[in-house]
Amino acid sequence: MEKPTSHNIWEGRVMVEAARKYDRIVQVGTQNRTAPYVQAARDYIASGKLGDIPLIIDCIRSRNKPNADIEFGHKSAILIHLANIATALGGRRLVFDPNTEQITNDEEANNHILRKREYREGYSLEGGGVRGT
Repeated sequence: MEKPTSHNIWEGRVMVEAARKYDRIVQVGTQNRTAPYVQAARDYIASGKLGDIPLIIDCIRSRNKPNADIEFGHKSAILIHLANIATALGGRRLVFDPNTEQITNDEEANNHILRKREYREGYSLEGGGVRGT
């Protein structure tokens, strides 16, 4: 998955919960992973010339979390979402509880966390998982 992992905090949390619920391995990609030099590096590693380096496929087979697990991507994106919310509300100071993933001092700002967007027809994030019809 490329960054950003989500468009809002709620959506990110739903993605983490769906990955856990359905026992899926989701790795957050890094920027430029499709660039030719990155593909060449990946091919070099895959050739075995650097020895045995575990790749995402090993995580899929073992069910171990990758280095850049979806939870890591979600928590990283929260900071950007909070900055966007504060900016949209004129630079307000926000107090964020990382345990509940809620803004505790500003209800209007907290509503931004729960703001949902329109998804393609047949897809929904309702109920804690992505559903396609």
